[in-house]
Amino acid sequence: NILTSDATGHHGLDKVAAMYISLEGVDPNSPDNTNDGMVYSFPSEKNSLHQLLGLFYTLSHLVKDINRSSTIKNSTLSSDGQKIHVAYLQEGPDIMIFAIPSVCV
Repeated sequence: NILTSDATGHHGLDKVAAMYISLEGVDPNSPDNTNDGMVYSFPSEKNSLHQLLGLFYTLSHLVKDINRSSTIKNSTLSSDGQKIHVAYLQEGPDIMIFAIPSVCV
């Protein structure tokens, strides 16, 4: 499991997660919202990390506006008291995201 919800509603990150999203051609105002921009996801099944796509898109734009450097950016999130380190790199409309729990670092 990686950022998944079990029967008790507990969300946790047990392993590494990776996602590649491309926002080229994505319309957030589209009523069917069939294209979420997901190009690649590991693990492949939908998980809670998918719900944070907009967050990473916003963060990558904000950090890029503040610091013009093109290096990888990172954030630390907290989910149910567990710290999750997230690194993301944006190139144009594309964003590569890696997440790993702090207990694995």
